[in-house]
Amino acid sequence: MKKPFADCSGLAQKDQSQPEIKVIAGHIGEAGAKHAGKPGVSVTRQLMMKQREMMTYELDQYFISKGLSVDIELSGPDITSISLLSPLFCKDSVDRITERTNLLFYLKEAGFRKATIGDSNEKVWAYDLRAL
Repeated sequence: MKKPFADCSGLAQKDQSQPEIKVIAGHIGEAGAKHAGKPGVSVTRQLMMKQREMMTYELDQYFISKGLSVDIELSGPDITSISLLSPLFCKDSVDRITERTNLLFYLKEAGFRKATIGDSNEKVWAYDLRAL
């Protein structure tokens, strides 16, 4: 059986047929202008933000498919904070989510720094994902 991405040796060599990409500070916006000397930083930052947005969409679709009403909100600089709010969340359900699933690990891998899970009213549990 062929393994996906089993032979990546050719990827390390520079493809001479592709044009070199240059980033001009005036075209990357104010937030990216400070990284104009390091264009890879801005591109990486934008890709990570897009990855977090896509993960949020997938989580939303998952909850919808299970018939669960969960509001997901992104916030913070570079959208590094996520909130999952639902009237269904209580201490037991939040404990079950955080202890029996890999949700917090996957959120951290996607670049989130803070996760908040709560019941939409007053009970909220916050997790610093950098400490995991």
